[in-house]
Amino acid sequence: LPARRLYLHQLFVAMAAVRAAASSGGRPHLPAAGLLKCLLCDVDGSLVHYEDVLDLHGTMTVDPPFKGGTVTYTPLPAMAKLLGDGAPRPLELIALPASASGMKGFISRGTLSLASELQKSGCRVVIVSGGRWATVKGRAPYLPAADAYVSDNGGRIFWASAERAHPSSSEGTESGGGAAATCSASDRQLVEDLAWRAHLASGGAIGGVDEDGLPPAERSGALWRLYNHLVARGWIIDARGYETSFRVRFPQPHSKAAEGGSLVASGSPAEARTREALEAILEATSQEVNSGPVLAWATNLGHVDVFPRLSGKREAGLWVLKELGVQDPKSEAAMLCDDDNDLGLASAVGVALIPQCTSPSVAAAAAAAEQTSDSSATRFYVAAVGGCLGTEECLREALELAAAS
Repeated sequence: LPARRLYLHQLFVAMAAVRAAASSGGRPHLPAAGLLKCLLCDVDGSLVHYEDVLDLHGTMTVDPPFKGGTVTYTPLPAMAKLLGDGAPRPLELIALPASASGMKGFISRGTLSLASELQKSGCRVVIVSGGRWATVKGRAPYLPAADAYVSDNGGRIFWASAERAHPSSSEGTESGGGAAATCSASDRQLVEDLAWRAHLASGGAIGGVDEDGLPPAERSGALWRLYNHLVARGWIIDARGYETSFRVRFPQPHSKAAEGGSLVASGSPAEARTREALEAILEATSQEVNSGPVLAWATNLGHVDVFPRLSGKREAGLWVLKELGVQDPKSEAAMLCDDDNDLGLASAVGVALIPQCTSPSVAAAAAAAEQTSDSSATRFYVAAVGGCLGTEECLREALELAAAS
C-alpha cells in the first residue's frame, strides 16, 4: 500500500503540471460548439474512489463502513489553494459493496446530485466499466441512474429500458435464454443487448450467450483458447464472473488459491510471469491468427484485461451512443475517465473529463492534447484535486457543457 500511494502521488504531481499547462486554455468546449447530449462514465477512479487515493487529499472521521453506510470526508487544508476557494467543505461519502476482488470504494453524495442535475438538463448518462457484470450490477443502486450499463471491458451492455435491447423484448433470463436477458438492479430492470453479444461472437473470439456460466476451460473462441494456453504455462488468471473477458493481475500470486470460478494454475518457475512476458505472449498470439487479430487488451487498475477486439470500451461506447441517437460523438459526447483502458473511447468523444490520472498514459494524453493544433482532437479537462473532489469538479464542467449554446 505505501508503494501504491507513492506511485499515485507521483502521478498526481504530473497531473498538477498538466492542469497548470491547461489552465491558460480556458474552459473545455466541444468541437463545433456542440451541446453535450451524453456523458460516458467510467466507475473505478472516476465515479468511485478508494482509500489509497482519498487519503492523499483528506481524512475520514470514522472507520470506513461497508455497503451503503456513510462517512464524513474532510479535505486537507492544502486542498483549499488548489480548489481556489476557502476551507474545503466536508463531503458525505457512501460506501459501496466490495467488488469481487475485495476492493471497497466510495462515492460522494455530491457526485450523485450533480449527475442527477445533468440528467435533468437532458444529458444522457452511461456507465462504462471494465469490471465484471456481477460487480457492476451490485453497485448500480449506488451509482447515478443510467440509460445503459457497460461491463466486462465492453463485452456486455445492459439497457435500463427493454425497448432499447435487440430485439425489443424483456423476456428471458440473465443467462441468455429468450430474446433478451434481464436482471434487476434495485427497482430497475436491466435488459442485456443480445445483438451486441451476437456481434462479438461473430468475430470468433468468444462463443454465444449459451456458454454463459460454463467453466472458462469449456468455452469456445480464441479468448478462451488463450486462457487455456496461459493456464498450461502457469499463469494465475481471474475469470470468475466474466463471460467475455478475463483479467491477469499483477504482481502474479506466488501461491495457488482456489476461489469459486477463478482460474487456479500450477506455478511455473521456468517462466517469469511479468507484464512484459504476458504482452509478448499476447503479441505472438495475435500474429498467429491467419485472419487477423481477434483479441485486444488494456491496462486497468494496474492489471491487464484481455477481451475480443470487436469489444472494448471504445466499440461498446460507440454502439451505445448510436442507439441513444448521438450522431456525432465529437460534438455531442464527453467521457469521465482516468485510466489507460479509457483512452480509446475518450479519443472518440469531444471532451475527456479527468478527475485524476491513474496511469501515466492518461497524463501523457492530456499533455499532448494541449499541444495539438487539430481542432477535432479530444479536449482534456484535468481536475485540480483527485478523488471525489475531482469527480465533482468534472461533473460541474459537464453541466457547463450541457448548458452551452
